[in-house]
Amino acid sequence: MIKTTLGEEFEIIMGQSPPSGKYNSEGKGLPFFQGKKEFTDLYPEPAVWCTEPTKIAFPGDVLLSVRAPIGTVNIAKTKCGIGRGLAAIRPNNKSSTKFIFYLLELKEQEIQQRGTGTTFSAITKPRLYSIPIEIPETKKERDASTATIETQFTRIDKITKAFRAGLEKTNVLRKSILKKAFGGGFK
Repeated sequence: MIKTTLGEEFEIIMGQSPPSGKYNSEGKGLPFFQGKKEFTDLYPEPAVWCTEPTKIAFPGDVLLSVRAPIGTVNIAKTKCGIGRGLAAIRPNNKSSTKFIFYLLELKEQEIQQRGTGTTFSAITKPRLYSIPIEIPETKKERDASTATIETQFTRIDKITKAFRAGLEKTNVLRKSILKKAFGGGFK
């Protein structure tokens, strides 16, 4: 394991908002993401496009919410513009997109705690750069960590699905009991 900081290990591109006249909802230009509101579980969904974005994220960059709220992550599916509410963390030759995504999920609370501001919380570039990280040294180790995470998360997803199915069955059973009770079925 190596001890370093987020900014020493990865390229970080802080978003910047272009003039408001460059935005549109007709799909002209690049998808433009301003913050967490466009995020889903993994990839943001565009609602706004921009004809002249000032900061660009590329496919595979991890998008990090840096303003109200701080710390949530998504992955850029396509080339896109990013506003001041986001930063793009770019993978390097040792780290995959998913490795960075999971690392930032782990660091979410720490990232939130480094935020400042009275009206709304935001994290500055120097504070983001200086976040300490401890990560495997080689690409092979990082890829193995990512594969292990994904295997375990798949198991959790299966358990969650089974739990929800069981919960749904108990809800159906409860309604059946109530229906019988109020329909004269129990004596």
